[in-house]
Amino acid sequence: MASRPQSSKRQRHAHRNGLPALVPLAQELAGLYDEMLRHEAAHSAALHAVRDSHSASARNLLHYVALRRRDIRVLQERLAAL
Repeated sequence: MASRPQSSKRQRHAHRNGLPALVPLAQELAGLYDEMLRHEAAHSAALHAVRDSHSASARNLLHYVALRRRDIRVLQERLAAL
């Protein structure tokens, strides 16, 4: 008798709870985060000119600008539906 591969308890639980559907959402969020980091890297020279006391705010502003360059309304709706 051939045995089928057994999935872990966690995998079975995740599948029952719809977690596999979250994978594309997590990938989209990771892609958005990567865009923010690329935008920060593209402006690294400007960041080096900012005072240390303002560097976190400057990085935050760059991340915000990168975020606002995209229309994220559908993403927001999908996140709100969770």
